[in-house]
Amino acid sequence: ATKAQFLRSLTHLTAFAGRIRLPDPAAVVSDLHADVVPELISLDIFITLCYARIDLGRKLLEFVDCGHTEIIHYQPAKGSCERLKGENLPLGFVAEETYRLVTRPLKEGDILFFYSDGVTECHRPDGEMYGVDRLVEIIEKYSADKPEQLIDRVTKDLISFSGHDTFDDDVTCVAIK
Repeated sequence: ATKAQFLRSLTHLTAFAGRIRLPDPAAVVSDLHADVVPELISLDIFITLCYARIDLGRKLLEFVDCGHTEIIHYQPAKGSCERLKGENLPLGFVAEETYRLVTRPLKEGDILFFYSDGVTECHRPDGEMYGVDRLVEIIEKYSADKPEQLIDRVTKDLISFSGHDTFDDDVTCVAIK
């Protein structure tokens, strides 16, 4: 339902503004929040999300983070990853939340890695969690791989770490190079 409302908000703001360009991501998330927050609060639930856009012309990442997992940004010039996180609360926490846009420059060869909490919260039978540090190590070690190969390596590492090929939570990854 939230995905459908997100598309309605995007369509509404695009049509309302009469533009060919997409509306500002913070405006889209704010519109979405206004529509869904009463029901989320009444149900005592919340939704995390990260709405990200990559502007190839301006070489820029724009995103609004609503309490979701960090974006891992690998930069070949530095040979390391930076963890990108916004300061917003998830949808449904408070009615008065103001959503803010975060921007980061991008360069040729950068990798953006998005993931669900099922990745970092994957655990061994003894309870040890996979964690973000292990994920960052895999991304740095295999940064020369194609995105689909990188996701395959992460998945195989999760299976090896946990000792099984099924998970208690969703394990979702998106890699963009």
